[in-house]
Amino acid sequence: MARRITITPGQLCLLVSLYIVAGLNTAFWGRLLGVVQPVGVTDWVFVAASATILIAALNAVLTAAALPYMLKPVAAVLVLLSASAAYFIQEFGTAIDANMVRNVLETNAQESGEFLTAQLFGFILLMGIIPVALISIVPIRWPTLPQTVLSNTGRGLMSCGVAAALIFGFYANLASTIRENRALLLTLVPSNVFAALGKYHSSKGAKASGKFNTFGEDAHREETVQGATRPLVTVLVVGETARSANFSLNGYARETNPRLARIDGLMSLKHASSCGTDTAQSVPCMFSGIGEAAFTVAKAAGQENLLHILKRAGLDVLWRDNQSGCKGVCNGMTTETLSQKGEAFYADVTSHDEVLLDGLEERLVAMERGGIIVLHMIGSHGPAYFKRVPAAFARFKPTCDTSQLSKCTTDQIVNSYDNTILYTDHVLAELIRILGAVEMKGFDTAMIYVSDHGESLGEKGLYLHGMPRALAPKEQTHIPMIMWASHSAQGRLGMDMECLQEAVATKRASHDNLFHTVLGMFAVRTRLYDPSLDVLHHCRNGRANRT
Repeated sequence: MARRITITPGQLCLLVSLYIVAGLNTAFWGRLLGVVQPVGVTDWVFVAASATILIAALNAVLTAAALPYMLKPVAAVLVLLSASAAYFIQEFGTAIDANMVRNVLETNAQESGEFLTAQLFGFILLMGIIPVALISIVPIRWPTLPQTVLSNTGRGLMSCGVAAALIFGFYANLASTIRENRALLLTLVPSNVFAALGKYHSSKGAKASGKFNTFGEDAHREETVQGATRPLVTVLVVGETARSANFSLNGYARETNPRLARIDGLMSLKHASSCGTDTAQSVPCMFSGIGEAAFTVAKAAGQENLLHILKRAGLDVLWRDNQSGCKGVCNGMTTETLSQKGEAFYADVTSHDEVLLDGLEERLVAMERGGIIVLHMIGSHGPAYFKRVPAAFARFKPTCDTSQLSKCTTDQIVNSYDNTILYTDHVLAELIRILGAVEMKGFDTAMIYVSDHGESLGEKGLYLHGMPRALAPKEQTHIPMIMWASHSAQGRLGMDMECLQEAVATKRASHDNLFHTVLGMFAVRTRLYDPSLDVLHHCRNGRANRT
Protein backbone atom coordinates (compact mmCIF):
# COMPACT_ATOMS: atom_id res chain seq x y z
CA MET A 1 0.00 0.00 0.00
CA ALA A 2 1.45 3.38 -1.03
CA ARG A 3 2.38 5.70 1.78
CA ARG A 4 0.42 8.95 1.76
CA ILE A 5 2.56 12.08 1.40
CA THR A 6 2.24 14.48 4.35
CA ILE A 7 4.04 17.62 5.41
CA THR A 8 4.84 19.35 8.69
CA PRO A 9 3.76 22.95 9.42
CA GLY A 10 7.39 24.06 9.40
CA GLN A 11 8.03 22.49 6.02
CA LEU A 12 4.96 24.16 4.51
CA CYS A 13 6.00 27.57 5.87
CA LEU A 14 9.49 27.20 4.44
CA LEU A 15 8.33 25.92 1.04
CA VAL A 16 5.80 28.74 0.63
CA SER A 17 8.42 31.30 1.67
CA LEU A 18 10.90 29.89 -0.85
CA TYR A 19 8.29 29.86 -3.61
CA ILE A 20 7.18 33.46 -3.08
CA VAL A 21 10.67 34.91 -2.64
CA ALA A 22 12.30 32.96 -5.48
CA GLY A 23 9.42 32.16 -7.84
CA LEU A 24 7.19 35.23 -7.64
CA ASN A 25 9.83 37.92 -7.27
CA THR A 26 11.72 37.54 -10.54
CA ALA A 27 11.22 41.24 -11.33
CA PHE A 28 12.67 42.22 -7.94
CA TRP A 29 15.72 40.00 -8.39
CA GLY A 30 16.25 41.25 -11.92
CA ARG A 31 16.29 44.85 -10.72
CA LEU A 32 18.48 44.06 -7.71
CA LEU A 33 21.04 42.33 -9.92
CA GLY A 34 20.93 45.33 -12.24
CA VAL A 35 21.70 47.61 -9.29
CA VAL A 36 24.38 45.45 -7.64
CA GLN A 37 25.90 44.18 -10.91
CA PRO A 38 27.72 41.37 -9.10
CA VAL A 39 31.16 40.50 -10.43
CA GLY A 40 32.95 39.04 -7.41
CA VAL A 41 32.31 36.74 -4.48
CA THR A 42 31.48 39.63 -2.14
CA ASP A 43 28.69 40.86 -4.43
CA TRP A 44 27.16 37.40 -4.78
CA VAL A 45 27.34 36.85 -1.02
CA PHE A 46 25.37 40.08 -0.57
CA VAL A 47 22.71 38.89 -3.03
CA ALA A 48 22.51 35.53 -1.25
CA ALA A 49 22.23 37.26 2.13
CA SER A 50 19.40 39.43 0.79
CA ALA A 51 17.53 36.33 -0.36
CA THR A 52 18.04 34.62 2.99
CA ILE A 53 16.77 37.68 4.87
CA LEU A 54 13.59 37.76 2.80
CA ILE A 55 12.97 34.01 3.13
CA ALA A 56 13.57 34.12 6.89
CA ALA A 57 11.31 37.16 7.35
CA LEU A 58 8.44 35.63 5.37
CA ASN A 59 8.94 32.30 7.13
CA ALA A 60 8.60 34.10 10.47
CA VAL A 61 5.31 35.65 9.35
CA LEU A 62 3.91 32.33 8.19
CA THR A 63 5.12 30.60 11.36
CA ALA A 64 3.09 33.07 13.42
CA ALA A 65 0.01 31.78 11.56
CA ALA A 66 1.01 28.10 11.74
CA LEU A 67 -2.07 26.85 13.56
CA PRO A 68 -4.75 24.38 12.44
CA TYR A 69 -7.41 25.91 10.16
CA MET A 70 -5.27 29.06 9.83
CA LEU A 71 -2.00 28.21 8.09
CA LYS A 72 -3.38 27.03 4.77
CA PRO A 73 -5.78 30.00 4.26
CA VAL A 74 -3.02 32.48 5.15
CA ALA A 75 -0.56 30.75 2.81
CA ALA A 76 -3.16 30.70 0.03
CA VAL A 77 -3.89 34.43 0.37
CA LEU A 78 -0.19 35.29 0.33
CA VAL A 79 0.43 33.19 -2.79
CA LEU A 80 -2.57 34.59 -4.69
CA LEU A 81 -1.81 38.20 -3.75
CA SER A 82 1.85 37.74 -4.65
CA ALA A 83 1.04 36.09 -7.98
CA SER A 84 -1.43 38.84 -8.93
CA ALA A 85 1.02 41.61 -8.06
CA ALA A 86 3.89 39.76 -9.76
CA TYR A 87 2.00 39.64 -13.05
CA PHE A 88 1.52 43.42 -13.26
CA ILE A 89 5.06 44.12 -12.11
CA GLN A 90 6.52 41.76 -14.73
CA GLU A 91 4.15 42.73 -17.55
CA PHE A 92 4.07 46.53 -17.13
CA GLY A 93 6.87 47.39 -14.71
CA THR A 94 4.20 48.52 -12.25
CA ALA A 95 5.22 49.85 -8.85
CA ILE A 96 2.81 48.81 -6.11
CA ASP A 97 2.13 51.71 -3.72
CA ALA A 98 -0.85 53.45 -2.12
CA ASN A 99 -1.63 55.43 -5.27
CA MET A 100 -1.69 52.24 -7.32
CA VAL A 101 -4.09 50.67 -4.82
CA ARG A 102 -6.26 53.79 -5.08
CA ASN A 103 -6.29 53.48 -8.87
CA VAL A 104 -7.32 49.82 -8.68
CA LEU A 105 -10.08 50.36 -6.12
CA GLU A 106 -11.45 53.59 -7.60
CA THR A 107 -11.44 52.75 -11.32
CA ASN A 108 -14.52 51.63 -13.22
CA ALA A 109 -15.36 48.20 -14.62
CA GLN A 110 -14.58 49.21 -18.22
CA GLU A 111 -11.02 50.32 -17.46
CA SER A 112 -10.23 47.39 -15.20
CA GLY A 113 -11.72 44.99 -17.76
CA GLU A 114 -9.02 45.95 -20.26
CA PHE A 115 -6.43 44.25 -18.07
CA LEU A 116 -8.32 40.95 -18.00
CA THR A 117 -6.40 39.06 -20.67
CA ALA A 118 -5.74 35.39 -21.34
CA GLN A 119 -2.15 35.92 -20.26
CA LEU A 120 -3.29 37.29 -16.89
CA PHE A 121 -5.59 34.34 -16.25
CA GLY A 122 -2.92 31.90 -17.41
CA PHE A 123 -0.32 33.44 -15.13
CA ILE A 124 -2.65 33.44 -12.10
CA LEU A 125 -3.64 29.84 -12.84
CA LEU A 126 -0.07 28.60 -13.20
CA MET A 127 1.64 30.68 -10.54
CA GLY A 128 -1.22 31.16 -8.07
CA ILE A 129 -4.16 28.77 -8.28
CA ILE A 130 -2.22 25.55 -8.93
CA PRO A 131 0.21 26.14 -6.02
CA VAL A 132 -2.74 26.99 -3.78
CA ALA A 133 -4.46 23.77 -4.87
CA LEU A 134 -1.36 21.81 -3.92
CA ILE A 135 -1.26 23.55 -0.54
CA SER A 136 -4.90 22.66 0.06
CA ILE A 137 -4.67 18.95 -0.79
CA VAL A 138 -1.40 17.99 0.93
CA PRO A 139 -2.20 16.90 4.53
CA ILE A 140 -0.33 18.53 7.41
CA ARG A 141 0.97 16.39 10.27
CA TRP A 142 -0.08 18.48 13.23
CA PRO A 143 1.43 17.75 16.65
CA THR A 144 -0.50 18.53 19.81
CA LEU A 145 -1.40 22.17 20.40
CA PRO A 146 1.26 22.72 23.12
CA GLN A 147 3.88 21.15 20.85
CA THR A 148 2.71 23.31 17.94
CA VAL A 149 3.02 26.52 19.97
CA LEU A 150 6.46 25.51 21.27
CA SER A 151 7.66 24.54 17.80
CA ASN A 152 6.30 27.74 16.25
CA THR A 153 8.03 29.83 18.90
CA GLY A 154 11.35 28.16 18.28
CA ARG A 155 11.15 28.40 14.48
CA GLY A 156 9.91 31.97 14.63
CA LEU A 157 12.74 33.06 16.91
CA MET A 158 15.25 31.24 14.73
CA SER A 159 13.94 32.91 11.57
CA CYS A 160 13.97 36.36 13.19
CA GLY A 161 17.48 35.70 14.52
CA VAL A 162 18.82 34.73 11.11
CA ALA A 163 17.23 37.78 9.48
CA ALA A 164 18.47 40.13 12.22
CA ALA A 165 22.02 38.75 12.10
CA LEU A 166 22.26 39.15 8.34
CA ILE A 167 20.73 42.63 8.40
CA PHE A 168 23.30 43.65 11.03
CA GLY A 169 26.16 42.06 9.09
CA PHE A 170 25.21 43.63 5.75
CA TYR A 171 23.58 46.80 7.06
CA ALA A 172 25.80 49.24 5.18
CA ASN A 173 25.21 47.56 1.83
CA LEU A 174 21.49 47.10 2.46
CA ALA A 175 20.97 50.69 3.60
CA SER A 176 22.81 52.24 0.67
CA THR A 177 21.12 49.96 -1.88
CA ILE A 178 17.62 50.72 -0.58
CA ARG A 179 18.28 54.43 -0.03
CA GLU A 180 19.50 54.92 -3.58
CA ASN A 181 16.97 52.57 -5.19
CA ARG A 182 13.71 52.96 -3.27
CA ALA A 183 11.69 51.62 -6.19
CA LEU A 184 13.13 48.17 -5.40
CA LEU A 185 10.84 47.78 -2.39
CA LEU A 186 7.82 48.61 -4.55
CA THR A 187 8.49 45.49 -6.62
CA LEU A 188 8.97 43.13 -3.66
CA VAL A 189 5.88 40.94 -3.17
CA PRO A 190 3.92 40.53 -0.98
CA SER A 191 5.36 43.22 1.33
CA ASN A 192 4.66 45.97 -1.23
CA VAL A 193 0.99 44.98 -1.41
CA PHE A 194 0.45 45.09 2.34
CA ALA A 195 2.41 48.33 2.74
CA ALA A 196 0.34 49.95 -0.02
CA LEU A 197 -2.94 48.70 1.45
CA GLY A 198 -1.95 50.06 4.86
CA LYS A 199 -1.09 53.51 3.50
CA TYR A 200 -4.24 53.60 1.41
CA HIS A 201 -6.38 52.65 4.42
CA SER A 202 -4.72 55.39 6.48
CA SER A 203 -5.41 58.00 3.82
CA LYS A 204 -9.03 56.84 3.53
CA GLY A 205 -9.40 57.10 7.29
CA ALA A 206 -8.00 60.62 7.28
CA LYS A 207 -10.33 61.53 4.43
CA ALA A 208 -13.39 60.12 6.17
CA SER A 209 -12.67 61.80 9.50
CA GLY A 210 -11.55 65.13 8.10
CA LYS A 211 -13.78 68.20 8.13
CA PHE A 212 -14.82 69.58 4.72
CA ASN A 213 -13.47 73.11 4.85
CA THR A 214 -14.47 76.12 2.79
CA PHE A 215 -11.66 77.42 0.61
CA GLY A 216 -11.31 80.87 -0.89
CA GLU A 217 -14.37 82.17 0.96
CA ASP A 218 -13.31 85.75 0.12
CA ALA A 219 -13.54 85.11 -3.63
CA HIS A 220 -15.23 87.80 -5.72
CA ARG A 221 -15.01 89.16 -9.25
CA GLU A 222 -13.66 92.58 -10.06
CA GLU A 223 -16.42 95.12 -10.65
CA THR A 224 -15.11 96.06 -14.10
CA VAL A 225 -15.51 92.45 -15.18
CA GLN A 226 -18.94 92.13 -13.61
CA GLY A 227 -20.06 95.02 -15.80
CA ALA A 228 -18.60 93.58 -19.01
CA THR A 229 -21.09 93.22 -21.84
CA ARG A 230 -19.69 89.91 -23.11
CA PRO A 231 -19.52 86.90 -20.79
CA LEU A 232 -16.30 84.87 -20.73
CA VAL A 233 -16.76 81.12 -21.14
CA THR A 234 -13.77 78.81 -20.82
CA VAL A 235 -13.47 75.10 -21.54
CA LEU A 236 -10.89 73.33 -19.43
CA VAL A 237 -9.95 69.98 -20.96
CA VAL A 238 -8.38 67.47 -18.58
CA GLY A 239 -6.45 65.07 -20.78
CA GLU A 240 -5.59 61.50 -19.85
CA THR A 241 -2.16 59.88 -20.10
CA ALA A 242 -0.85 62.27 -22.75
CA ARG A 243 2.87 62.88 -22.65
CA SER A 244 4.52 65.97 -24.05
CA ALA A 245 7.21 64.02 -25.89
CA ASN A 246 4.67 62.72 -28.43
CA PHE A 247 3.15 66.12 -29.31
CA SER A 248 4.52 67.51 -32.54
CA LEU A 249 3.64 70.95 -31.16
CA ASN A 250 6.46 70.32 -28.69
CA GLY A 251 9.02 69.03 -31.16
CA TYR A 252 8.03 65.39 -31.81
CA ALA A 253 9.22 64.38 -35.28
CA ARG A 254 5.99 62.60 -36.20
CA GLU A 255 3.08 64.93 -37.06
CA THR A 256 0.60 64.16 -34.30
CA ASN A 257 -0.90 67.67 -34.07
CA PRO A 258 -1.60 68.65 -37.69
CA ARG A 259 -4.79 70.61 -36.93
CA LEU A 260 -3.68 72.40 -33.78
CA ALA A 261 -0.47 73.50 -35.51
CA ARG A 262 -2.56 75.55 -37.98
CA ILE A 263 -4.61 77.42 -35.36
CA ASP A 264 -3.68 81.07 -34.74
CA GLY A 265 -3.21 82.15 -31.16
CA LEU A 266 -2.53 78.65 -29.84
CA MET A 267 0.14 78.42 -27.14
CA SER A 268 1.88 75.23 -26.07
CA LEU A 269 3.84 75.26 -22.84
CA LYS A 270 6.64 72.91 -23.77
CA HIS A 271 8.05 72.43 -20.28
CA ALA A 272 5.06 71.48 -18.16
CA SER A 273 5.02 68.81 -15.44
CA SER A 274 2.31 66.94 -13.57
CA CYS A 275 1.60 66.84 -9.86
CA GLY A 276 1.31 63.04 -9.85
CA THR A 277 1.58 60.04 -12.11
CA ASP A 278 -1.98 58.78 -11.85
CA THR A 279 -5.45 60.26 -12.21
CA ALA A 280 -6.45 59.82 -8.57
CA GLN A 281 -3.52 61.99 -7.49
CA SER A 282 -3.15 64.50 -10.32
CA VAL A 283 -6.76 65.54 -10.91
CA PRO A 284 -7.48 66.55 -7.29
CA CYS A 285 -4.04 68.18 -7.10
CA MET A 286 -4.46 70.43 -10.14
CA PHE A 287 -7.78 71.77 -8.88
CA SER A 288 -6.86 72.00 -5.20
CA GLY A 289 -4.73 75.13 -5.07
CA ILE A 290 -2.64 73.42 -2.40
CA GLY A 291 0.40 72.98 -4.61
CA GLU A 292 2.37 69.83 -5.35
CA ALA A 293 4.80 70.30 -2.46
CA ALA A 294 2.08 70.22 0.21
CA PHE A 295 -0.56 68.16 -1.57
CA THR A 296 -2.10 64.99 -0.18
CA VAL A 297 -5.23 63.27 -1.42
CA ALA A 298 -6.74 63.40 2.07
CA LYS A 299 -6.10 67.14 2.40
CA ALA A 300 -7.67 67.87 -1.00
CA ALA A 301 -10.70 65.70 -0.17
CA GLY A 302 -11.25 67.71 3.01
CA GLN A 303 -11.69 71.10 1.40
CA GLU A 304 -13.25 72.96 -1.51
CA ASN A 305 -11.32 73.55 -4.72
CA LEU A 306 -11.10 75.80 -7.77
CA LEU A 307 -14.58 74.89 -9.02
CA HIS A 308 -16.20 75.80 -5.69
CA ILE A 309 -14.39 79.15 -5.70
CA LEU A 310 -15.54 79.97 -9.23
CA LYS A 311 -19.11 79.05 -8.36
CA ARG A 312 -18.96 81.20 -5.22
CA ALA A 313 -17.77 84.11 -7.37
CA GLY A 314 -20.97 83.86 -9.44
CA LEU A 315 -19.80 81.77 -12.40
CA ASP A 316 -21.55 78.75 -13.88
CA VAL A 317 -19.68 75.44 -13.56
CA LEU A 318 -20.29 72.17 -15.44
CA TRP A 319 -18.27 68.93 -15.39
CA ARG A 320 -18.61 66.56 -18.38
CA ASP A 321 -16.99 63.17 -17.89
CA ASN A 322 -15.85 60.50 -20.35
CA GLN A 323 -13.65 58.84 -17.75
CA SER A 324 -13.89 57.03 -14.43
CA GLY A 325 -15.20 60.03 -12.51
CA CYS A 326 -13.86 63.31 -11.19
CA LYS A 327 -12.10 61.85 -8.11
CA GLY A 328 -14.22 64.06 -5.85
CA VAL A 329 -13.30 67.31 -7.60
CA CYS A 330 -16.81 67.92 -9.00
CA ASN A 331 -18.71 67.18 -5.78
CA GLY A 332 -21.54 69.71 -5.54
CA MET A 333 -21.21 70.70 -9.21
CA THR A 334 -23.54 69.97 -12.10
CA THR A 335 -22.12 66.83 -13.70
CA GLU A 336 -22.79 64.92 -16.92
CA THR A 337 -21.42 61.41 -17.42
CA LEU A 338 -21.09 60.68 -21.13
CA SER A 339 -18.94 57.54 -21.20
CA GLN A 340 -21.71 55.43 -22.76
CA LYS A 341 -23.90 58.04 -24.41
CA GLY A 342 -24.59 56.48 -27.78
CA GLU A 343 -23.34 54.27 -30.56
CA ALA A 344 -22.63 57.23 -32.82
CA PHE A 345 -19.70 58.07 -30.57
CA TYR A 346 -18.06 54.76 -29.82
CA ALA A 347 -17.33 51.42 -31.43
CA ASP A 348 -16.76 49.38 -28.28
CA VAL A 349 -17.76 49.74 -24.63
CA THR A 350 -16.01 53.07 -24.15
CA SER A 351 -17.10 56.32 -25.76
CA HIS A 352 -14.60 58.14 -27.93
CA ASP A 353 -13.84 61.65 -26.71
CA GLU A 354 -15.92 63.44 -29.35
CA VAL A 355 -18.88 62.57 -27.15
CA LEU A 356 -17.72 65.41 -24.90
CA LEU A 357 -18.48 67.89 -27.71
CA ASP A 358 -22.04 66.70 -28.20
CA GLY A 359 -24.36 69.56 -27.22
CA LEU A 360 -21.42 71.59 -25.94
CA GLU A 361 -22.27 74.74 -27.91
CA GLU A 362 -25.74 74.84 -26.36
CA ARG A 363 -24.25 74.41 -22.87
CA LEU A 364 -21.82 77.29 -23.45
CA VAL A 365 -24.31 79.83 -24.78
CA ALA A 366 -26.57 79.06 -21.81
CA MET A 367 -23.87 80.42 -19.47
CA GLU A 368 -25.10 84.01 -19.61
CA ARG A 369 -23.09 84.98 -16.51
CA GLY A 370 -19.95 83.38 -17.90
CA GLY A 371 -18.45 80.19 -16.60
CA ILE A 372 -16.32 77.13 -17.09
CA ILE A 373 -16.98 73.68 -18.50
CA VAL A 374 -14.54 70.90 -17.65
CA LEU A 375 -14.20 68.08 -20.18
CA HIS A 376 -12.60 64.98 -18.65
CA MET A 377 -11.22 62.85 -21.49
CA ILE A 378 -10.44 59.14 -21.74
CA GLY A 379 -7.60 60.38 -23.96
CA SER A 380 -4.67 57.97 -24.27
CA HIS A 381 -5.56 55.65 -21.41
CA GLY A 382 -3.74 52.34 -21.75
CA PRO A 383 -3.08 49.58 -22.19
CA ALA A 384 -5.87 49.35 -24.80
CA TYR A 385 -4.71 52.40 -26.79
CA PHE A 386 -6.38 50.99 -29.91
CA LYS A 387 -9.80 51.40 -28.28
CA ARG A 388 -9.37 55.14 -27.81
CA VAL A 389 -9.62 56.15 -31.47
CA PRO A 390 -12.14 55.72 -34.28
CA ALA A 391 -10.82 53.68 -37.22
CA ALA A 392 -10.27 56.81 -39.32
CA PHE A 393 -7.60 58.02 -36.88
CA ALA A 394 -5.59 54.79 -36.76
CA ARG A 395 -3.12 56.24 -39.27
CA PHE A 396 0.15 55.12 -37.77
CA LYS A 397 0.58 51.41 -38.45
CA PRO A 398 1.10 48.60 -37.62
CA THR A 399 -0.79 48.97 -34.35
CA CYS A 400 -0.97 47.02 -31.11
CA ASP A 401 -4.54 45.75 -31.06
CA THR A 402 -4.47 44.08 -27.67
CA SER A 403 -4.26 45.05 -24.02
CA GLN A 404 -1.40 42.58 -23.63
CA LEU A 405 1.52 44.86 -24.49
CA SER A 406 4.09 42.07 -24.23
CA LYS A 407 2.64 40.62 -27.44
CA CYS A 408 3.45 43.80 -29.37
CA THR A 409 6.66 45.35 -30.61
CA THR A 410 7.74 48.76 -29.38
CA ASP A 411 6.87 50.28 -32.77
CA GLN A 412 3.34 48.86 -32.62
CA ILE A 413 2.80 50.24 -29.10
CA VAL A 414 4.10 53.68 -30.07
CA ASN A 415 1.99 53.72 -33.23
CA SER A 416 -1.17 52.95 -31.28
CA TYR A 417 -0.31 55.56 -28.67
CA ASP A 418 0.46 58.20 -31.31
CA ASN A 419 -2.94 57.54 -32.89
CA THR A 420 -4.55 58.58 -29.59
CA ILE A 421 -2.60 61.85 -29.67
CA LEU A 422 -3.67 62.41 -33.28
CA TYR A 423 -7.28 61.90 -32.24
CA THR A 424 -6.88 64.25 -29.28
CA ASP A 425 -5.58 66.84 -31.76
CA HIS A 426 -8.80 66.41 -33.76
CA VAL A 427 -11.05 66.71 -30.69
CA LEU A 428 -9.30 69.87 -29.46
CA ALA A 429 -9.42 71.44 -32.93
CA GLU A 430 -13.15 70.71 -33.13
CA LEU A 431 -13.58 72.22 -29.68
CA ILE A 432 -11.85 75.41 -30.78
CA ARG A 433 -14.12 75.51 -33.84
CA ILE A 434 -17.13 75.34 -31.51
CA LEU A 435 -15.67 78.09 -29.33
CA GLY A 436 -15.29 80.22 -32.45
CA ALA A 437 -19.00 79.77 -33.18
CA VAL A 438 -19.84 80.69 -29.59
CA GLU A 439 -17.74 83.86 -29.93
CA MET A 440 -19.91 84.89 -32.88
CA LYS A 441 -22.91 84.68 -30.55
CA GLY A 442 -21.57 87.35 -28.22
CA PHE A 443 -19.17 85.52 -25.90
CA ASP A 444 -15.47 85.75 -25.17
CA THR A 445 -14.11 82.22 -25.34
CA ALA A 446 -10.98 80.38 -24.25
CA MET A 447 -9.61 76.85 -23.87
CA ILE A 448 -7.02 75.24 -21.62
CA TYR A 449 -5.87 71.68 -22.21
CA VAL A 450 -3.66 69.88 -19.71
CA SER A 451 -2.98 66.18 -19.26
CA ASP A 452 -3.20 64.61 -15.82
CA HIS A 453 0.08 62.70 -16.25
CA GLY A 454 2.25 61.07 -18.89
CA GLU A 455 2.97 57.49 -19.90
CA SER A 456 5.85 55.05 -20.23
CA LEU A 457 5.95 53.16 -23.52
CA GLY A 458 8.69 50.68 -22.73
CA GLU A 459 11.52 53.03 -21.79
CA LYS A 460 13.71 51.29 -19.16
CA GLY A 461 11.29 48.37 -19.22
CA LEU A 462 8.40 50.45 -17.86
CA TYR A 463 4.90 50.65 -19.29
CA LEU A 464 1.79 52.69 -18.44
CA HIS A 465 2.13 55.03 -15.43
CA GLY A 466 1.74 55.20 -11.66
CA MET A 467 5.34 55.21 -10.46
CA PRO A 468 5.80 57.20 -7.23
CA ARG A 469 6.25 60.84 -8.19
CA ALA A 470 9.73 61.11 -6.67
CA LEU A 471 10.92 58.07 -8.62
CA ALA A 472 8.94 58.49 -11.83
CA PRO A 473 10.72 58.86 -15.18
CA LYS A 474 10.13 62.06 -17.12
CA GLU A 475 7.87 60.20 -19.57
CA GLN A 476 5.28 59.94 -16.78
CA THR A 477 5.54 63.55 -15.57
CA HIS A 478 6.34 65.68 -18.66
CA ILE A 479 2.90 66.65 -19.94
CA PRO A 480 1.33 68.80 -22.65
CA MET A 481 -0.31 72.06 -21.58
CA ILE A 482 -2.04 74.08 -24.30
CA MET A 483 -3.93 77.39 -24.19
CA TRP A 484 -6.06 79.22 -26.73
CA ALA A 485 -8.21 82.36 -26.59
CA SER A 486 -10.48 83.98 -29.14
CA HIS A 487 -9.51 87.43 -30.43
CA SER A 488 -12.12 89.06 -28.23
CA ALA A 489 -10.88 87.13 -25.18
CA GLN A 490 -7.29 88.13 -25.95
CA GLY A 491 -8.31 91.76 -25.82
CA ARG A 492 -10.39 91.28 -22.69
CA LEU A 493 -7.50 89.56 -20.89
CA GLY A 494 -4.86 91.99 -22.15
CA MET A 495 -2.84 89.13 -23.65
CA ASP A 496 0.38 90.17 -25.37
CA MET A 497 0.60 87.24 -27.79
CA GLU A 498 4.16 87.94 -28.91
CA CYS A 499 5.32 87.99 -25.30
CA LEU A 500 3.38 84.82 -24.49
CA GLN A 501 4.72 82.88 -27.47
CA GLU A 502 8.26 83.75 -26.36
CA ALA A 503 7.53 82.81 -22.77
CA VAL A 504 5.86 79.43 -23.36
CA ALA A 505 8.85 78.21 -25.40
CA THR A 506 11.09 78.38 -22.31
CA LYS A 507 8.88 78.91 -19.24
CA ARG A 508 8.52 75.98 -16.85
CA ALA A 509 4.96 75.26 -15.80
CA SER A 510 3.11 72.65 -13.80
CA HIS A 511 -0.31 71.72 -12.49
CA ASP A 512 0.28 74.33 -9.79
CA ASN A 513 -0.20 77.05 -12.42
CA LEU A 514 -3.70 75.95 -13.42
CA PHE A 515 -5.49 77.14 -10.27
CA HIS A 516 -4.05 80.66 -10.42
CA THR A 517 -4.26 81.04 -14.20
CA VAL A 518 -7.98 80.27 -14.23
CA LEU A 519 -8.64 82.66 -11.33
CA GLY A 520 -6.71 85.34 -13.22
CA MET A 521 -8.65 84.75 -16.44
CA PHE A 522 -11.98 85.27 -14.69
CA ALA A 523 -10.61 88.16 -12.60
CA VAL A 524 -11.62 86.35 -9.42
CA ARG A 525 -9.86 88.00 -6.52
CA THR A 526 -9.01 86.05 -3.39
CA ARG A 527 -6.06 85.99 -1.00
CA LEU A 528 -5.27 82.55 -2.46
CA TYR A 529 -4.47 84.00 -5.89
CA ASP A 530 -0.73 84.17 -6.64
CA PRO A 531 -0.01 86.22 -9.79
CA SER A 532 3.47 84.69 -10.07
CA LEU A 533 1.77 81.34 -10.80
CA ASP A 534 -0.64 82.85 -13.33
CA VAL A 535 0.79 81.90 -16.73
CA LEU A 536 -0.84 84.92 -18.41
CA HIS A 537 0.07 87.55 -15.81
CA HIS A 538 3.64 87.93 -17.02
CA CYS A 539 2.51 89.02 -20.49
CA ARG A 540 -0.72 90.85 -19.73
CA ASN A 541 -1.49 94.40 -20.89
CA GLY A 542 1.36 95.07 -23.29
CA ARG A 543 4.07 93.36 -21.25
CA ALA A 544 3.33 95.69 -18.34
CA ASN A 545 3.85 92.86 -15.91
CA ARG A 546 7.20 91.71 -17.23
CA THR A 547 9.88 91.86 -14.55
